[in-house]
Amino acid sequence: MNDTVTRKKSNGGIIAGLLFVIIGIILLWFNEGRTVKTAETIDEAQTQYIDVSSTKINSNNNGKLIATNGKLELPSSGVTDTYFDVTVPSAKLTRTVEMYQWKESCKTDNNGNERCSYSKQWSDELINSNSFANPNYSNPSTMPYSSDTYYAQNVKLGAYNVNSDLLNQLNTNTKVTVTDNQNSMRAGLNASGYYYTNVQNNNPQIGDVRISFSYSNASNVSILAIQSNNTFTPFESTNGYSIYELQEGIMDGKEILNKLTNENNTLKWVLRLIGTIFVIGGFAVMISPLQRLANFIPILGTIFGWVSGFITVVLGLGVSLIVIALAWLRYRPIFSIILLVVVAAVIILLKKKRTKKLNNTTIQNPVQTPMNNQTPINNTISNNIQSAQVNAPSTINNLNQQSAQAPNITNQNNNQN
Repeated sequence: MNDTVTRKKSNGGIIAGLLFVIIGIILLWFNEGRTVKTAETIDEAQTQYIDVSSTKINSNNNGKLIATNGKLELPSSGVTDTYFDVTVPSAKLTRTVEMYQWKESCKTDNNGNERCSYSKQWSDELINSNSFANPNYSNPSTMPYSSDTYYAQNVKLGAYNVNSDLLNQLNTNTKVTVTDNQNSMRAGLNASGYYYTNVQNNNPQIGDVRISFSYSNASNVSILAIQSNNTFTPFESTNGYSIYELQEGIMDGKEILNKLTNENNTLKWVLRLIGTIFVIGGFAVMISPLQRLANFIPILGTIFGWVSGFITVVLGLGVSLIVIALAWLRYRPIFSIILLVVVAAVIILLKKKRTKKLNNTTIQNPVQTPMNNQTPINNTISNNIQSAQVNAPSTINNLNQQSAQAPNITNQNNNQN
């Protein structure tokens, strides 16, 4: 079933948008601090760790940061979920409980009307239906069972004991195929492939549950932590951050720290992106009431949509970059000052080069004064040149006539003599 309902959305855009912006700013600020402190902790660990064998414990390494690896040794009993009597030969077992529930999806149109649709889905979290636009869609308020995680006892890595805090870092990606037993039947559940469920005839109803199990099939692991006799404790750095790491597979200390560095850098950019999206989205929500007013005039609504979209992106990016820059000044003051000096030096150098280029261009190509700004003297000279050009032909004719008469005058003088 998929039904819809339409309601007028309340005018809480400015408050909601401001809340989004604040959340984005807090996330960006926290992320920069987390990134720096994590990197400092990794750098500190780089200078202190030592690689050791897991087969024999050296008491001289107590209190030191060690990296070791090997094969996990499990107890013969494996690990068990006693409630449903599910046992696997693993160090970690996870129970996941899902309930069939209503989910509401709402979209707001350009006129501020919110259109909500409803669909059924499996979810491992309770979906609160009290705030649904349509009260006819209701979910149960509690789960009949809870999700949980179980760890094997007396798990060893060579001569070391591995506790549940480290085992919790194992991935549980292998599904368990379940079978009917007294515990599941007593709970009113039937085995169906990977699930214990109360669904009848493959037709789930709201409130039905299904329970699945998954476990870790890791064999070899690597650990980076402080040696404490025959077990491990977290490494605490000087800035308060810690390293207590278990990785699947065989790795030395350098490889573990390199992986932590890569994970830190990846998380840094992911959180930067999420924080920036929150800030941009917040500004967009704050402007949305104006967009709804502009939509009453179709052309104006389209134009305003493009303009407001551009403004929110530019404004959101600007605010995000400012927050990141201020966080750098807080968490990386020396690096930030050096970076600012370098940027300032580059700007000054570019300005000097531009000024020098303009000066050279001016010397090679002097600026000529426009005609309408010439002085009276320049105008007089110009007029005389033009007059001379106009009278030149008549002057040449006169000279030619005088040249033609010259022989006659000479002959007359000779006759008189």
